[in-house]
Amino acid sequence: MSSGGKEAQAVELARFFFDLVRRESCGECLPCALGTRQVGVALEGKGAEGTLLREIGRAMKQSSKCGVGRIGGALVLELLERYPAIFKAGA
Repeated sequence: MSSGGKEAQAVELARFFFDLVRRESCGECLPCALGTRQVGVALEGKGAEGTLLREIGRAMKQSSKCGVGRIGGALVLELLERYPAIFKAGA
């Protein structure tokens, strides 16, 4: 499978997980409530660049009150590490 195929699958999987994180988020803490929205927009190819997304991911992972936000933040950081182009292309 080509790199483009893997990136397209990564985008689809990331969208699925971030939709789940958004739905499961209680919205009480700002890192999770705002971070999931920003990441969702970025996955559509309309959002923040990698540096800002890294900060959002770190904030979610370190400052979210529950596991939902912390896992969402960890996912952002992992996706940026493995597939940085997916946030630019929004495949």
